[in-house]
Amino acid sequence: MMINYYISFGLSLIFLGKSCDAPVRDVGMDLMAAPVLSKDAPFANVYKILDGSWMGTFFIYEDERGQMKGSVDEERIDRAYLQQLPLREVGRVSVKQSYVSVSPYYQKVEIEDTYLENGVQKIMKSHGVNKIQDGVMWCVVQKPEEKVVHRGSTEGDHTIIWGRRVKDPLNIEYFRETVKSDTYEIVGYGYYGQDNPDLTPKTWFHGTYQRQD
Repeated sequence: MMINYYISFGLSLIFLGKSCDAPVRDVGMDLMAAPVLSKDAPFANVYKILDGSWMGTFFIYEDERGQMKGSVDEERIDRAYLQQLPLREVGRVSVKQSYVSVSPYYQKVEIEDTYLENGVQKIMKSHGVNKIQDGVMWCVVQKPEEKVVHRGSTEGDHTIIWGRRVKDPLNIEYFRETVKSDTYEIVGYGYYGQDNPDLTPKTWFHGTYQRQD
């Protein structure tokens, strides 16, 4: 079902390098009492750019060719990159989300997703956190039926990279979130179910959000 593709964070989104296989089962939503300064201090206020309220639409696409031989140059992924692919829209989600930084290392997230399922409008509310724990960026979102954990990294001052890699059931995702003063854009891809991770992705995502405050 379409909503199973959607990762709603801020919109948020594990970096798909060697570190993505690190265990995530112990990452929760708790507020760490104090940062481990030697590990956490370099990440102070990394989530601050997201503080506020946002609204927009998140689109889900499929490559009409299916999966192809080759790989994705993740550094080149942006809206223009997706426009070069033969994609067809298979779903969309209207998104409302808000971020509130509690400390330089911990941010609360509230999400409301509205979408159509079999012609019926559905609303899904979730809550979560963006946090620094043991020198690692994490996003943890509690949806009505599951907890989703992503690991992150940064590229420059305005881009956060999120993703996760779960083998059983297969769930591999990569997202680039670029936040400017009034806009917030996310571009990414995913592998699910019977997809072959050694081929190009079949499923792609793009979303643009506008600041509301």
